[in-house]
Amino acid sequence: MSTTVMEHPFLEVSGLAYLGLMTNVLLAASWAPLVLLSLTTDPAASWLLLAGATVLAAPGALGAFAVFRHQVETGGREVVRPFVQGWRAGLGRGIGVAAVVASMLVVLTVDIAWAWGRPVGAVAIPVLVVLLGLTASVGLGWLVAVAERPEVPVWRLARAVTYLMVRRWYLSAMSLVALGLLAVFATRAPALGLGVAASPLLYLVWANTRRSLHPILVNRNPTP
Repeated sequence: MSTTVMEHPFLEVSGLAYLGLMTNVLLAASWAPLVLLSLTTDPAASWLLLAGATVLAAPGALGAFAVFRHQVETGGREVVRPFVQGWRAGLGRGIGVAAVVASMLVVLTVDIAWAWGRPVGAVAIPVLVVLLGLTASVGLGWLVAVAERPEVPVWRLARAVTYLMVRRWYLSAMSLVALGLLAVFATRAPALGLGVAASPLLYLVWANTRRSLHPILVNRNPTP
């Protein structure tokens, strides 16, 4: 009896460890172009290439989201099949959404660089920075909505997602902080970022965003 009691939490922990590590391996493979550029180029000089590689990394994120959803809804520890299914689904809609969001972020970044050091910058830069954060958080909401509601056209989700992500700005801010930490870990300490931190931080991003979008995901249970 005591052996059974001791084995159960061990199996739970080992199962979650497998889920996290295997998800990290698949993320590292699907993010290879982005990781390679981050490690071999100067981000200040190659930021436009990095933006393009980030777009190509979107299906990998959707694959991880599919793994998290499978675990939450079924309690299963399967990783490869849901990841591949989410990744394949993201090749179309996910890349399209990521391309639109990345283009908007690039324009805002160029505007901030132009306004920097100019008299107009004192007024324009704070506004542009806020718009940058809003665009990033809303884009993240679009990606999660695409993963959660693949049967609904993106254009039908866009307005509701935008409203909900802005309304629950505190959850969006937490998600952006988690993404920022992941970017720092992946570029400064790739072994830590991609080997350990990637799936927990992405899970936080997914769970926060899913909670923000709960009103349009009511047909999916449970909600984290």
